Order: sequence, then structure tokens, then C-alpha cells
Amino acid sequence: MRLNLNRRLRIIRRNLKRFLSRKISTRLIISYIGLGVLPLVLVSLILISLTRETLEVYIYEKHHEIALRASNQIQLFIREPLTIMKTAALTREATDMNSFSQRSLVNKIKEENTIFRKVLVLNDSGQVNATTMFGEESANITRMPELKAPFRKGMSGDVYFSEVSFIPSRTPILTLAEPIKRFDQAAGVLVAEIDLRSIWALLDSIPVGSEGFVFLLNKDGKVIAHRDKDKLIARKDYSGYDFYPDLLARRQLITRQDPEG
Repeated sequence: MRLNLNRRLRIIRRNLKRFLSRKISTRLIISYIGLGVLPLVLVSLILISLTRETLEVYIYEKHHEIALRASNQIQLFIREPLTIMKTAALTREATDMNSFSQRSLVNKIKEENTIFRKVLVLNDSGQVNATTMFGEESANITRMPELKAPFRKGMSGDVYFSEVSFIPSRTPILTLAEPIKRFDQAAGVLVAEIDLRSIWALLDSIPVGSEGFVFLLNKDGKVIAHRDKDKLIARKDYSGYDFYPDLLARRQLITRQDPEG
């Protein structure tokens, strides 16, 4: 009887030792795992957060560079016709104020530069002296009130830039005027309408990542150039968007917007 009891006690002790040794081993394993894995997880989370922030900053900077480049290209686009007009206004064909010579001049300008929709010369009375537009040969600023502002600006000796506007065909245009001077006095005004549809192809050629794009607004917040031609035709108005006041104030900014906007 006593032998059986001792034997049972030995078995119980043996099993208890095994259980305790396993429990301690399990604790040690869990501790080692905790000490080894948790720091790695924390470091990984921190690195992921930093990587995301760095990537966002990089993307924003790249997009900002693209916007600046597009802005510079548009300025060069507008400067080219202005340079052509400045040069033309200094030629003898312009300064002689001879209608026949001026007709040849304006036709040559338009034929050699497709960016011009219309080119004309106003004399010092506001009468059309020469034009590339059929039916406007005998017009004046009274009949064509849209010419009053460029005429007055040009006759004061200054260059005129209009706001971007839209003709009935929904084509965006910009009107430029350059004074024609004789003996340092304005004798007439060279006026041209610039067809801004050429800007569409220019902006469409500027890549912004895999899905991004560049678009252009006028002073009133209406679309001049946009990849989505439905927005262009509808003259989508962005003046109600949060970023618009910053654009008017000529502040550079980065903003998040609905891509359908």
C-alpha cells in the first residue's frame, strides 16, 4: 500500500515538473518573441508613415514643378504673337498707313502664323484701314465696340491685353493691340485676335503622373483649356472652389480636390 502511494507521488512530482518546465519555456518564448518582434513592428509602422509623408511631399513638389513649367510655356505661347506684332508695327508697311500695304501686311501675318484668328489695322480715327476678316473692311469702333478698348490703349502708346473671352463658336480668344507710331506719335493701332485653341494641344502634351492633367482657367474661373472637352464646352466654372481666391491673389498652393471637379 505504501509502495503504491510513493509511486503515485513520484509520478505526480514528475508530471508537475514537466508542466512547470513547459510553462516557463512558453513564457520565455513569448518574451523573446515580444522583445524581438514588437520593436520591428513599431519601427515598420514609423517607416511606413514617414515613407507615405515623404512620397506625398515628393508628389506635391513634382506637381508644383509641372504647374510652373506649364505656366512658363503659356507665357511663352502668348509672348510669341506679341513679339510678331511689335515687329510688324515697326515695319514701313505699317507706319506708312497705306491701306494697300497694310492689307498685304496683315494677310502675311495671318498666313504665316496660324495662332492669329484675325489681324487688322485701325487708323487714328478708329476706322479699319486693313483687315483679314471679310466684311469688316469699312468697319469702325462705333460698329465694333469690342475694338474701343484696344484702340484707346494703343493710341495712348501702350500695349493692350484683353481678358480671355469666348466667341459664339465657344472658341477662347485673346485680343492684343500694339501702337503703330510715326515720329514717336501713335498714328494707328495693330490689333489681333489670338485663337487659344492651340493651348489645348500644348497643355494636353504635359504629363502629370499616369492619370493627372493640366487645365487652364480665365480670370472669372471659367475653363479655357481642359482634358475633358465636356467641361470645356460647358465652360465649367471653378470660381466657387476653395482654391480660387488664392489663384486670383497669385498665390502658389497645393490643394486636394475631387478629380471629377
